[in-house]
Amino acid sequence: MAQPTSNESPVLPPTAPAAVSRGAALLELIYAAATDPEADPKAALEQIAGMCSAGIADIARWAPAGMRAAAADAAQQYGGSQ
Repeated sequence: MAQPTSNESPVLPPTAPAAVSRGAALLELIYAAATDPEADPKAALEQIAGMCSAGIADIARWAPAGMRAAAADAAQQYGGSQ
């Protein structure tokens, strides 16, 4: 497993369960932004894109590219496409 980089911000969680918890929290924020009936759709999409970009960069600091690529196939079960 990749070791976290400590000199970047935000500081990475110290363990895999903590990292997964942070990922889950990010997904909850994304879901909330996507389902807010009072939000401006364009602003919500920009907010979601920014959160996704930051989350992907955070994950890339932990998981090697090959591992992420293999996981992308498994992620298709959630209905996404690449």
